[in-house]
Amino acid sequence: MELERYLKPTQLCDFDKWVVRKKVEEIISKAKTEREKAERILDFCQNEILFAYGNWNEKASEVLEKGRGMCSGKNNLAVAMLRAAQIPARYKRGVLVGESKMWKFASEKDSFLAEIFSTLPRRRDHIVCEVLLNGEWEIRDVTTDRGLKEGMKVFGIPLESDLVEIETLEDFDRWAEERQKRIEIKQDREGILRKINHFVELIRRRYG
Repeated sequence: MELERYLKPTQLCDFDKWVVRKKVEEIISKAKTEREKAERILDFCQNEILFAYGNWNEKASEVLEKGRGMCSGKNNLAVAMLRAAQIPARYKRGVLVGESKMWKFASEKDSFLAEIFSTLPRRRDHIVCEVLLNGEWEIRDVTTDRGLKEGMKVFGIPLESDLVEIETLEDFDRWAEERQKRIEIKQDREGILRKINHFVELIRRRYG
């Protein structure tokens, strides 16, 4: 009974949508074990859905259809797909401390972004997912796709991995909606997102 809440859809974790269920069936069709199903889903969310800066409160189905998302969107999709496969999954919120190496890279090439980033806090929220396998909860992070990771290596951009203050989010929907209201960049947000995502694509293409 306790695990049932980690198998249910929500407004943002909308795996009851046909597009999500269809993709899950396709991904796990040849998997023989629950772990193999989970690994296939996690690999898909990490490497077939590309990282891009965006909004905190995107639905799983929206991220799937766009093929892009940031930490909250990609890990929400992972939770949704795992739940669709009847594998318990939930959300973890952590905090990244220190300057974003991605922001620093973009700032060195774009003075406008440098000015914007200089006003942002150095403590940043980060969402990952947690999946129950063989009776144990395992934290997984599907945020950074393979191409972006390899591109970051080419440019000498360190990969951020250290999380602090990790906690379980029992109501991800409410948290994401409240976090979206607290976004630091409000003026011309779409234009700024296009600028930073230009550099994300530049890094990814360098690997390809």
